[in-house]
Amino acid sequence: MPAKKKPTTKGRPGKKSRLDDISKHLEQALTSGANAVVSCSDDPWMVSDRKFFEANPSRSYRLRRVIQGELATMRHVTQGEFAGSPTHVLVQQVAPGFRSRQFLNCEGFPDGIAGWDTLLALLWSAMREGRPFDLMGLIERARVIDHAAGKGRQQ
Repeated sequence: MPAKKKPTTKGRPGKKSRLDDISKHLEQALTSGANAVVSCSDDPWMVSDRKFFEANPSRSYRLRRVIQGELATMRHVTQGEFAGSPTHVLVQQVAPGFRSRQFLNCEGFPDGIAGWDTLLALLWSAMREGRPFDLMGLIERARVIDHAAGKGRQQ
């Protein structure tokens, strides 16, 4: 009798599955000391982010203002973590339908940053790792990365 094949959760060889992306992201969040909150709600911010990424499928990041009631869902976000209340949320779409958020106070950020995925990726990384960052330094680094990739700053 031929041996039965073991069921596998892996996708096609050489292809990453959505589950791989989500698992990796959750593992990084939990091992970095970050507080992870899993939500399947239809809160206004969840709906807004879903619609944004559906309308902009090439984007992985979104910078937007905090929506009323959103901070109350993030128990680990306290006034003491910020020089004032968080004003914005940096959203990363890990996979379609799976997003992660980080809060920041960025009242003084220049206009146009919200549409620059390369810069938002660098900002996300610095925040996730808890590294201090200089916004102008991140902007210059994003320009270099985009130039090396053969693309201008894209919005």
